[in-house]
Amino acid sequence: MSKSPMELPETRTALSQNDRHEDRGNPMTGDRDERRTAAGWAAMPPQVSAQVEQLLGSPVADAISQPGGFSEGMAVRVHLANGRRAFVKAASSLVDPAAADFHRREIAVSQRLPGEVPAARLLDAYDDGTWVVLVFEEIPGRLPAQPWQPDELTRVLAAVTDMAEVLTPSPVDEAILSKPRLGDGWR
Repeated sequence: MSKSPMELPETRTALSQNDRHEDRGNPMTGDRDERRTAAGWAAMPPQVSAQVEQLLGSPVADAISQPGGFSEGMAVRVHLANGRRAFVKAASSLVDPAAADFHRREIAVSQRLPGEVPAARLLDAYDDGTWVVLVFEEIPGRLPAQPWQPDELTRVLAAVTDMAEVLTPSPVDEAILSKPRLGDGWR
């Protein structure tokens, strides 16, 4: 991926010192996912977080852990000192080799997605052999309600239909995809 700082959408510009690097769980619901909170931004080694900040082109001023998702490891929305934002996922191959491999495959797949796919764009990535980090554009949103609400289900089904049309035929080689894997034990 690129070595120069990436272009990110402009967002808020001022953060209080009390907001720096705090893992607050899901900002939409206030729920905390202890697995994700324990593996927040501060859990990354300083040299890895410094490398990510270099990719972002600005220091991270605030990192908010995000619960849920389909892969283990760190997932945070970062607010940068320059007012921009991004979504960062990371995993250590020493802690969870399967999650790190999943992230490596996600990098390969994300790099091959056409621009028409309704998904966050991979902005950059970092892999030092132990830590694998993906940096995506931040998009507004939240996890769907459980149980599903009809309006949310309708939007998800429409997005999946759009993705099926754009991704047929697949722009990603089968060798990269291998067996599907979603979350803990989903296949």
